[in-house]
Amino acid sequence: MSLSRGKAGVDRLDAHLERGADGNGRNRQIVVSSQTGDVATVAPMTPSDEKPKESLVARKQRRLRQELALTALELFREQGYDKTTVEEIVARVEVSMSSFYRFFPSKSDLILELQHIGSRDLVRVIAGRPPEETLVEALAAAIAQQKDELQQDLVALRHFQELLNENVELRGRLLAEQYGLRDAMAEVVAPRLGADPGDLRCQVVALAILSTTHLALDLWSTDNGGQPVEYIRSIYRILEPMLIP
Repeated sequence: MSLSRGKAGVDRLDAHLERGADGNGRNRQIVVSSQTGDVATVAPMTPSDEKPKESLVARKQRRLRQELALTALELFREQGYDKTTVEEIVARVEVSMSSFYRFFPSKSDLILELQHIGSRDLVRVIAGRPPEETLVEALAAAIAQQKDELQQDLVALRHFQELLNENVELRGRLLAEQYGLRDAMAEVVAPRLGADPGDLRCQVVALAILSTTHLALDLWSTDNGGQPVEYIRSIYRILEPMLIP
């Protein structure tokens, strides 16, 4: 895949890549349902409550979820997804089966935890951008957030993508999530396109945006060089004519 810079829209995208979560110094709180993908009302956040302190219990639960997911990825790489059982995962982490099922209804649900950039997070980031921003600018801000997350563990990310390519069930889970969030994404892009969420263009743009990260990471994982975020930027540049009202 070529990463040569395109002519149209590159300056608009790149000009916003280094900005923070809010170009005007504000953050907004967006709640996206993990079951339906619905986006709740946007509530401006004050500096004092932007980052509420995480409780000890919540921190332990988050770390356990991550440990279960990463351990599962290790076992999937060692012996394959189909041959790995939940019993083997919990045995290596040294927790009970009930602890596993408290976080994950099934083994395939681990795939959603293993996503470095979740589709729900992408909906939340775009919805939380200042309303005066164009969709191109909002997506550029999302790329800036993705950059740091994607760089954390490139080896694990590549193995994760290889796992997706090898397993039909896991690809199906990701595809189902993208379609499940299409209406939620259409709701947040519609005002920036000056259209109704049910408009065909909004629906097409919404699904295209949701698919972009996964396509980019798939191309990156089978290539021999470059950084994941560069692939994401390249695809967004291709999409840009669709993103301008």
